[in-house]
Order: sequence, then structure tokens, then C-alpha cells
Amino acid sequence: MMEALRCPMASAAFAQWLSRTQSGFCYEEKQGVGFFTIPMFTQTGEVVHGFSTRIGGISEGCYASMNLSFTRHHSLQETELNFSIASRAIGMEPENLVIVNGNHGVAVQRVGREQRGDGLARAYTAQDAAFDGMITNERQTALVTIHADCTPVFAFDPVHKAIGLCHAGWRGTVNGMIDALIAHMQAQFNTAPSDLLMAIGPNIGACCFEVDVDVAQAFERTFVQAGCVHMTSKPGKYRVNLAHAAAYQMFNRGVAAEHVTMAHLCTCCNETLFHSYRRDGKQGGAMASFLQLNP
Repeated sequence: MMEALRCPMASAAFAQWLSRTQSGFCYEEKQGVGFFTIPMFTQTGEVVHGFSTRIGGISEGCYASMNLSFTRHHSLQETELNFSIASRAIGMEPENLVIVNGNHGVAVQRVGREQRGDGLARAYTAQDAAFDGMITNERQTALVTIHADCTPVFAFDPVHKAIGLCHAGWRGTVNGMIDALIAHMQAQFNTAPSDLLMAIGPNIGACCFEVDVDVAQAFERTFVQAGCVHMTSKPGKYRVNLAHAAAYQMFNRGVAAEHVTMAHLCTCCNETLFHSYRRDGKQGGAMASFLQLNP
């Protein structure tokens, strides 16, 4: 039987870093489609981006109405049409989308013109490599990751005009998905972490992400100074702050706190705005993150 965890607080250095991050995404509606944007990214004038909500699509019933899941839907055609509606509302052409081929891992792919349409116009097969992160420095190549509680992380290098986007589930977070994304941008584009603008989008919050001791222990061991594991009143149950675990990887890489925006939006709590697998299981859809360099 595993021993109860200590659940230490965040280190003073990380707590201070967190206190200097920016707070809040902005909600927008265009063409009847609701989505969130990152003020810091918008202010650069150099990227098109958004995080979808469940508002503005064609799906009905439990998937209403903007459902972007390829595995939980009434029909694949419905999901494809929702992608066209959402991407155009955000400001991207559907044919330019590159959709993640995720498996809750930490692989990162550099993508460009040749990959446009992958995951949408061209379905992935079992022979295609899985990846949960993408980077590019090509304009009109739109990166897309899919989420139903897992953490979306956006990255923009304004010096080298490069972007990165990833899907970080709890396994990916523990195994260093955000660290891998930054490392690939450093290797491919000579990105300096101190130059990066980054954002952590809506995900399942510590208020709702209750886990057993084995998962909690993995976070406590990996992020010793992040203070991301919290006790509950239930024996053997803990709550994990995935956003803080993601942010800790940015902190360790040298990303400036003032360059980081945290949405502070829980997908599980906000049923009107978001799908949530933890809340709805297979009766829930998914949202998506979109990021593209301006044409």
C-alpha cells in the first residue's frame, strides 16, 4: 500500500514567478462561433489563434454544438464541417490546418506546407507517427490540437517568427510535453526561452482533477517544487493542478513570467462553454486550439 503524500507547497522562487504571470483569456464571438484568445498574442499582430468553445457549431444533443472530436460524434462529416466553421471564424482556411495525431505522449513534429490538410482532408493511419506537439515557421500553416480537459499550450517566438502548440494530458505533462515543445523550438529555430510568449489554455482545474495516489505521486516526484498536488478529505484521493505543472516546465526552461498567460478556466466546471471527458465521458465532445503565423 502506498504511503500518503506530503503535498509540499511551491518553492518561493516558483510561487513568485507564478505571481508575475498574466491572467485571463478573452472571449470573442465571430460568425456565431465562440472562442477564446490570448491578449498578449493578439497585441503582437503577428499570429492568428483561438481556443474553441462548444458554441457555434452544427452538432446536436450531448455534442452540441461545436464538437471537434474525431472519436466522439454523431458523424465524422459533422466534425469536419465544424472544423471548417470554427477555423474560418477564427481566421484560418480549413485546407491549411494540420491536426495533431496525439497519443498522450511527448513527441513534437515540425510541420509545413506538405503537412497541410493532415488529420482533416487526409485521415491519419496506423502507420503515421503519433505526436502531441507541433512547431513551424511557415506562414499559413495552421497548427491544431484537440482537447477535452487536457492542457493546451501555445508558444510564439516573436524574434524568429516561429510558433508551437501542444496537447498535454496528465501523462504528457508528467513526461515533459511542454519542456519538449520548448526544446524543439530551440533546436529548430534557435529560439531563446526568454523571448517566448506562451499561454496555458482552458483545462481541467485542480478543483475537478481528482486522482489516485499513483498519479499524484508521479506529479509530486516530477515537480517537487511546483506545489501542484493537493490533499482532499477523501482517503487516498488527491487533486492535481495541471496548469501549474505545465507552468513549472516553462519556469525551469527560463521563460519570463511576464510572457506567460494563464487562462484559469476549468473545462469540467464550465459546462455551458466546454466539453469535458471527466464530466461527460463518451457523451461529451472536444474543443481545439488553433495557432498560425499571420499570412
